[in-house]
Amino acid sequence: MSIRLPLNKIDKLQSEIHHMANRKQCKIRDFAKFVGQLVAAAPAVKYGWLYIKQFEREKQLHLSKNNFNYDATMLIHPKLKDDLNWWALNSKVSLQHFGPKTFHIEIYSDASTTGWGGFAMNQKTHGFWSTEESQLHINILEMKAAYYCLRSFTKDMENINILLRVDNITAISCINRMGSVRFPSLNAAARQIWQYCENKNIHVFASYIQSKSNIIADQQSRIQSTESEYELSKMAYTKGMSPTVAITYPGGRQVIGEAFKNKRTLPDSAIPTIIASLSEGTLKQSLQHASTKAAVCSYLGSPISIKLSGKFPPLASLSLEKLTWKLVTLMALTTASRAQTLSKIHANNITEYNDKIEIKISDRVKTSGPRKLQPNLVFPYFTVKPELCVASTIKFYLEKTVANRGNISNFLITYKKPYRPASSQTISRWIKITLRESGIDTNLFKSHSIRHATTSAAAEGGVSLDVIYKTAGWTEKSTTFAKFYNRPLAPDYCDFAKVLLSGKISKQQTPHNT
Repeated sequence: MSIRLPLNKIDKLQSEIHHMANRKQCKIRDFAKFVGQLVAAAPAVKYGWLYIKQFEREKQLHLSKNNFNYDATMLIHPKLKDDLNWWALNSKVSLQHFGPKTFHIEIYSDASTTGWGGFAMNQKTHGFWSTEESQLHINILEMKAAYYCLRSFTKDMENINILLRVDNITAISCINRMGSVRFPSLNAAARQIWQYCENKNIHVFASYIQSKSNIIADQQSRIQSTESEYELSKMAYTKGMSPTVAITYPGGRQVIGEAFKNKRTLPDSAIPTIIASLSEGTLKQSLQHASTKAAVCSYLGSPISIKLSGKFPPLASLSLEKLTWKLVTLMALTTASRAQTLSKIHANNITEYNDKIEIKISDRVKTSGPRKLQPNLVFPYFTVKPELCVASTIKFYLEKTVANRGNISNFLITYKKPYRPASSQTISRWIKITLRESGIDTNLFKSHSIRHATTSAAAEGGVSLDVIYKTAGWTEKSTTFAKFYNRPLAPDYCDFAKVLLSGKISKQQTPHNT
């Protein structure tokens, strides 16, 4: 849907603009009336709200100066001439589109006292503040970070919609309102963003993301400037390194020390004393998850999905035993589901579409609760690598087990008589067997390791955090602001599975600070 100004409104507005442009002073009442006409026209003029803020501020300043006497005379500031000229040109071609927007790019930005950082399309960017910029308020720095990220990621793009993910409410408000009347510095920062967008016909919408979820952008904003440069030696590059699961994880005390430094809640001089006081048992307990995650993520540089395709022949030649192993592992891999969730699947809750299979979980699971959505598993048909297509494997499994199923409603059943529903413990054991068959050390990695690794790999593969949260069954606090304004990023919940199966995963993943 789109709206435009009627021709008679355009003619009237043009007349008022030219009249105001030729005046050096007027009554505040006349100026306020003119501003009201611009406000009425703004919804039909693209970027119109951006070029109203300075008029509003001038009106408020003169009213305050003259004790809110609308009959007082005010001078028309020369800085308003540029905005008057903009309105004279753009009100003639007014056209504004409304309705749900599909966002083409999701950009995460963040600012710290030392610099700015961003993440989008599986790419990272960062920069440092100048001496003057470092003295600015954090609200302005957050808006500048969004601006620099926009310029970094869209330098070759035009005519697109962008979702900005920012962890500062003030910055979000100023961006979405196209400026601020009360604070000139914030208005200048917003104006910089939107004038860049105007030149490239870009529309942006800013939504809130919790700081703890804005991990990559935050890390980029805190990169420290260094005078040193490093490169890989030619010998190491030529020789290469074969992938292995038994990677060396960084020293536990070093990791915790870096975490304390990043938190910046303690003086640097106190950190060595705290680290030295930690017992080996405490270190082992604290870092067990981080080391497992780092190793599994490293292994996924050569994904388990690829190894599965080599271990198992075509579906028709698989025994029911190996077919079951392959199916449950692929389902866990492409949905980051717990074994408990897979055990709750009922055959009558499986729906087939042209391009995917969806499974609704109706039974209570670990994440069930009041006002919480039940899991909804999505498996796209993966034609790029048919041997890894989970949807086809599900259909084949249903056909092969129909005679064994009897009155059992559960989708996953045991492959030996007497046939019965597979428990979560049984499914975990099947996944562990498949991991071992694929060459993974199951003394170090368990079935639940897939959940940690796949969600991290999906994030590195560029999948939206919203999609990852929904797929894995986690809460969605970071999307509350976007939902409030009804501007959701049009999510494709097949993205999670596609990224994991395609193997488009960075080989340089690093664990988050503990």
